[in-house]
Amino acid sequence: MVHADFKPLFVSQAYADIFGFESPDDVIEQGNALDHAAAHERDRLAAFNHARVRGEDAPLTYVFEGIRKDGTRLWLENRGRGGDLDGADVCPAHRRRCHRTL
Repeated sequence: MVHADFKPLFVSQAYADIFGFESPDDVIEQGNALDHAAAHERDRLAAFNHARVRGEDAPLTYVFEGIRKDGTRLWLENRGRGGDLDGADVCPAHRRRCHRTL
């Protein structure tokens, strides 16, 4: 998933499958990636994201408890990184889709 302040901009079918959605568009329509994390994880994940946005250190790999659409829980390892949608570190196909979403 590519997101801007937890608003999904690009979602793969694999991500949708993991969280119990029919399609990536269903995840995007839901509107908030933090809804896929257990309530007790949300402050921690938001702190990681905000640190990255400010250019501060934040773990690139971490484990968190997620929540599927049906409410079942699962443990996931996330590999996150910050990026600029206009920068070279986001692949061109993702960048085009993200800009259309914005």
